[in-house]
Formats: sequence, C-alpha cells, structure tokens
Amino acid sequence: MDREHAARVYFEQIKRTVPLAAILERYGILSELKRVGTQLKGCCPIHNGSNSRQFVVDLNKNVWRCFGDCGRGGSILEFVAERENVGIREAALLVAEWFRIKPGHSDVEHRKQRSSAMSGERPSHKAFVVEDRGEGDKKDAFWTRVGSAWPHKDGKGLNVQLAPGVSVSGRLVLREYTDDDVKEEEQQKGKRKK
Repeated sequence: MDREHAARVYFEQIKRTVPLAAILERYGILSELKRVGTQLKGCCPIHNGSNSRQFVVDLNKNVWRCFGDCGRGGSILEFVAERENVGIREAALLVAEWFRIKPGHSDVEHRKQRSSAMSGERPSHKAFVVEDRGEGDKKDAFWTRVGSAWPHKDGKGLNVQLAPGVSVSGRLVLREYTDDDVKEEEQQKGKRKK
C-alpha cells in the first residue's frame, strides 16, 4: 500500500470512528447548538458568526456546514483543521491523539475482534446516547449513535460495542437494527468506494 493510500485509509478510519458530536463537545460547542428537526444549528464557531442559524450540523452524516460568511464545511477533520488553523494531516493526527486511534488498527482488525466476542456478523441493535435538552420534552431529545449491540452467546443479554473514544453521558438507548439500516449502510459503503 503506497503512503498516500495509507493516509487516505487512516483518515477514513478516523472519520468513521470519531463522531462529530465528540469533536463539538471537546471544543465546548455542542451545548451551544440548538436542535432544529434532525439538525443542530448555531453561530459559526469557525468565523465567530452572530447568526444563530448559519452553522448547521448533521450528526447522522457526521458533517457540518456554515451557510454564512465563511461558507466552509466538511467532516470532523475539516472542522479541527479550521479550528486549529492546521492542515488536514495535522488535524487527523490531533484527533487520533485525542481519541487514542492507532494507525493500522483497521476496521478489518476491529471486526475480527468484535466477531469473536459477538454472536453473528450483523448487530441486532444500534446504541444511541440520548440527551434530553428540555425538562422531559421528548421533542427536544438529541440522539447520537455511539455503537452497536449483539445478543450474548448465552441468549440472556446483549454485548454493546461502543466506538473508541466516545464519551457516554445521559441515557443509553438500544434500538432494533432493521433491514433499512442494512440498506443504508450498503449505500454508504458504495459512496465511500467511489
């Protein structure tokens, strides 16, 4: 594997492993954003904007965008690069250090470790951290996917696998993994290969 390809694989590994919510939390920005539908919105922390609707975050896709003066957007790596005023490579190294991600610990190795401990290749549930922003107001709950779960081999419980470096606080909710989830993941894999 050439050096450029190895770097690209490592960057993809970091982007898949670290949720954007964890990056925003590290910078103290997550609590400043307001939930609007399935997105989070607030003032742009890149150019210190004042419009509370210009910075938009889609945590399901792990991306962000400023619709204001700077017009920037991207993944966790672009966000860290902008905040730290460094290049993408340096941003990746910072994120890897913060969340203890080792190069070479590939998704294939991670799946091998997981499959030996879990029964079956496909998870039975998705794991989410749910934060209630209002006083018991379910409409204002904020869901962030943090992992997956498989039935325990004795059938009496679940094994929960959380993404490395994820900070869990609030409610942990397990939701059934559906056929629609399988289709969506296959579409995402197809897009990444292109």
